[in-house]
Amino acid sequence: MLGRFNRWDRGYSSNYFARLIKATIHRDAQTKIENLGFVKRYTAEFLGFTSSTALCDILNIPLLPFQETDALAKRYAVKFSDDLAAQTVIDVPDADLKFEVVLRDIDKSSVVSSYRSTANITRTVVLRFIVSEVDFSGGNDRQIINTVLRYSAGDKLAIRSREDDTPERDYVMFDRLIYRTLTTFLSGLIGSDESALADVNVKRSAMEPSLPKLSELLKRTRT
Repeated sequence: MLGRFNRWDRGYSSNYFARLIKATIHRDAQTKIENLGFVKRYTAEFLGFTSSTALCDILNIPLLPFQETDALAKRYAVKFSDDLAAQTVIDVPDADLKFEVVLRDIDKSSVVSSYRSTANITRTVVLRFIVSEVDFSGGNDRQIINTVLRYSAGDKLAIRSREDDTPERDYVMFDRLIYRTLTTFLSGLIGSDESALADVNVKRSAMEPSLPKLSELLKRTRT
């Protein structure tokens, strides 16, 4: 975290901004979250914060806040001394580069091996990931990427430890899996890594036309 934010000399742009503007959970995924018993924990808001972290970590760009904090929403006034006027308005600028994430589906399956005395749990997430550049002239936003990502990961438990197979564990493991899905895709995208893209069920050839424009827009947020 310190390494990511301690970049005072990078000269990030003061007039071109990126933001995750939408994070939603599809009804198919919502139903399964409810069935797994962690619906009160995993919300669209939490999906947004997890996704924002992945974007910052891999794309190496600053993001506007996914949601306004209380301080921003209530527009707290700040006054440092009699010589400085109070700041009565704190506005989040409009984003030029927009990201959207939809949790389309989740799945969980378990295979018990009596011989190995293990329970092998496989969790899968399906995400739709969208990148757009805003058209401030009044036209439609220019969509750069709109793709579906699918990623699975295993979780091995000893049979005698099946009591650890709980909604709390599902909550943590699915959140980690969503983060890994996004970071695997993004790192494969910017690194043109065919293997990483294949891990999330994406073909490199399908992404190549988007790369020059995406690279240009990411650069704008840094300079």
